[in-house]
Amino acid sequence: MEKGNEEAQRLISSARDEAAKIVEDARKEAESILAVARKSAKETAEYTIRN
Repeated sequence: MEKGNEEAQRLISSARDEAAKIVEDARKEAESILAVARKSAKETAEYTIRN
């Protein structure tokens, strides 16, 4: 029974690590999208002011 428990704990740990990586990747992607959106909004505002 101990062997199965150890395997379960290993799988849980692995799943947590993978989940943390997915969350971090999603956070980075969201930050990138937000940066592009801000740049686009700024450029649009500057263009609108000039014209």
